[in-house]
Amino acid sequence: MLGEDRSIGYIAVEVLGWLQYAKNSREQAAQEAEFKSLARRVARAGFATGSPDLLPDGDWAYYEKLRDFNESGAYSLTVGGSVTPDTNVTTYNGSRWQLALATFSTREGALAEYMRTAVRPEYEWSWTNAQLQKDRYIRTTDKRNDAYRAGLANLMVIGANHVLSMIDAFTVVRLRATSDHAGVTSVGAAISW
Repeated sequence: MLGEDRSIGYIAVEVLGWLQYAKNSREQAAQEAEFKSLARRVARAGFATGSPDLLPDGDWAYYEKLRDFNESGAYSLTVGGSVTPDTNVTTYNGSRWQLALATFSTREGALAEYMRTAVRPEYEWSWTNAQLQKDRYIRTTDKRNDAYRAGLANLMVIGANHVLSMIDAFTVVRLRATSDHAGVTSVGAAISW
């Protein structure tokens, strides 16, 4: 609008920023689909009652747990009746039970916390005898994280471009001091349309 040639640069940065953001978003989605599929086919397959593809998806925190622990552990060591927490501290559920015991003064409080935070049977996993696949899973989640961070960086560049172009526009609409024939100085703004 102000007729400045610099606007082409701002438009170019805007377009390139959005194109790169779209590319990173697609990469993030592709890596998420890959690590979810890998988790279903390998770590969670032994716990599926039907096809592993029918297992429910978890949130991002759930998939981070799969990175940190080789096994989820059993939700309950007994079938039916009351919940008997897993006590193996090397499993995710076992570590949740130990933390609940250390945090709550009563067994009932610890059990309630365990039941809230432990992995339920439909989400159980085990990477036992599948270290190569777990390593691939970790690399895939790392690639997902890289794409996510790159997308955020693209959004920051786009935002900075907006701020910089706005500042540039305000400097074009600048205050100008002028003197008339009588020596009177006046201050005004000039806009080039």
